Formats: sequence, structure tokens, C-alpha cells
Amino acid sequence: MRRNLVMLLGTSILLLCVSGAFAVSLAPAGSVAGTDLGAGFAGTGAIIASTIVTDPSPVGNVAGTFRLAVFQEGGAGGNLDFLYQFITGTTSLGAPSDTIRRVTGNKFDSFTTDVGYVTSNGGSLAFFAAPTTTAGNAFPDTVDRSLDGNIVGFNWSLANAFRGTSDILVVRTNAKTFSTGFASAIDGGSTGVTGYQPAPEPAFAGLLLAGLFGAGLFLARRFQVLQN
Repeated sequence: MRRNLVMLLGTSILLLCVSGAFAVSLAPAGSVAGTDLGAGFAGTGAIIASTIVTDPSPVGNVAGTFRLAVFQEGGAGGNLDFLYQFITGTTSLGAPSDTIRRVTGNKFDSFTTDVGYVTSNGGSLAFFAAPTTTAGNAFPDTVDRSLDGNIVGFNWSLANAFRGTSDILVVRTNAKTFSTGFASAIDGGSTGVTGYQPAPEPAFAGLLLAGLFGAGLFLARRFQVLQN
């Protein structure tokens, strides 16, 4: 019994670490330099969801359009990458948007992440409405991840804060499914829109919970034995 519980716990922990590990991983509370993933990033795979959302920011100074997509690596069943691009626009009061210093996506806390940017969305990344190819003019200086692993943020220094079109910002994950998520662009103010986020697979979540429950049961019995 004890051996089975330990094996179940080990399997659950292993599932947190399997496939989806990349050359450079951004861990919770970590920060890395912005990295150009290069023209070969798309490789084999396809966009499986995309949307364009414009926010004129009636109450703030940050306004513009988000282009958001989910890219599936290697075809059906492959890992999912979450793509962000922000283009500054005009507020509802007619003023140009503030420059942008940070773009974020959320709900990455249960997944491994690797981050970078792509300078154009040609070829298999031509997932936007016309024009289908948009080259960015601003790549992030750094990328960070919150302490709980939930939020991944792409950052531009004060000197490099941009007004125009960002490069395509990429969060590579080991997720297999996705759901509705949230993205934001930030300077002094912020604008937020609905986009995409990774979602745990039901089978994975069930096995993980079973493993944690089994481990808890074993530790409780162990503690009871020691107390007696």
C-alpha cells in the first residue's frame, strides 16, 4: 500500500515536469532578457484560434488594438503557444495613446513557460485579419513571471517604450487545451481585453488530485502511527 501511494505521488509530480520543457524556461518569480525566436519558430504547426480586440480607453491614456492567438506546435495534440501583439491607437477623447512599457497574459501558473518574440507574422503566423502580415517595431527588453507563476509580462524600458506595433510576443507552454483568458497593455494607465489562456486537461487534473490525496492520506497515517 505504501509503495503504491509513493508511486502515485511520484507520477503526479512527474506530470508537472514532463514535455513542454524548452531550451530556456521562465520559472515563477523569474526574469529573462527578451529573445528573438527567429524565422524558424513557427516550424510545423498552425494557428487554432485568434481574435482582434480594440479598446479606445475612455477613462485612461492607454488605448489600442490587441491581436491574440493560440498556436499549436507540430499539429494535433501538440503543445500550445500563446501569442500577443499590441498596436497603440487613439483614446475616445481623440488623444494618441501613451507609449507602452508592459504587456501581460495570465493563468500560466500550472504550466511550464518559455518566452520570446517574433519580428513578423508571415507564413504560418499570418493569423490576423487584413493586412495578414504585420511586422512589429518594438521588441521587449525583458520578460518576467509573477511569484505565483500566474502572470507573464513583457517589458520595455523607459527609453524603449513604444508607440506603434509591438513584435509578436510568445509564451510557449506544455498546455494541450485553452480557454478564455485576459491580456493587458500598461504604461501609467492600462487597458485590458479578453483573450486566451492555457487550461489543464481534465485527466491530468484528476490524476494530480488523486496523487496529492493519496500522499496526504499516507502522511496522515504515518503521523498517526508515530503518535501512537
